[in-house]
Amino acid sequence: MAAFVWDRVDRFRRMVVSGEVRVDPPILEAAAGACDELQDRLRQSSRNIEPETEVAMAGLPGWSTRGALESLMWAWNDDATRFATYLGSMGDALNGCARDYRHTDHANAALFDIRGR
Repeated sequence: MAAFVWDRVDRFRRMVVSGEVRVDPPILEAAAGACDELQDRLRQSSRNIEPETEVAMAGLPGWSTRGALESLMWAWNDDATRFATYLGSMGDALNGCARDYRHTDHANAALFDIRGR
C-alpha cells in the first residue's frame, strides 16, 4: 500500500516540476482510497489502547507511572481520533476533487463540441 501511495506522489512531483499539472481522477480516487484504508487501520489499532493500558495501570497502584500511563492513553486516543478525522476529510476532499474535475472536463468538452451546430 505504501509503495503505491509513494509511486503516485512521485508521479505528481514529476508533473509539477516539469511545469505541467495534470489531473488524473483515478489517481485522486486511489489516494482517497488510501486515506480511507489508513483511517480504518488507525481506528482498528487504536481500539485496544484503552483496555490494554488500564490493565497495565491496574498493576501499578500508588506508582507515579500509573498517572503517566493514563495521561499517555488519553493523549494517544485524542491524537488518533483527530488524525483519523483528518484522513477521512482528506479522502472526501480527494474524491470530491476527482468528481468535480470529471464534471468540469465534460462540461468544457461540451462547449467545444460543435458537431450538429
